[in-house]
Amino acid sequence: MGVNNIMVLGDVSLKYISNYLAGGQVVTFSQVVLEVMRHLEGAYALIFKSPHYPNELIACKRGSPLLLGVKVS
Repeated sequence: MGVNNIMVLGDVSLKYISNYLAGGQVVTFSQVVLEVMRHLEGAYALIFKSPHYPNELIACKRGSPLLLGVKVS
């Protein structure tokens, strides 16, 4: 996935959030990620982190393996 594709993901997320906020609705991070996933094609494994949802991290995949490591000190 190139830089242009990542920007498209951001644009889709921002458009989705803006539409809901304009309507006075609260949108969850899960709803944003699900909307982004609807626009993706092919295999992917992604992790989403956003400054708008500072305590949340969402991982999703389609067709590709997803490995997540957590460092414990």
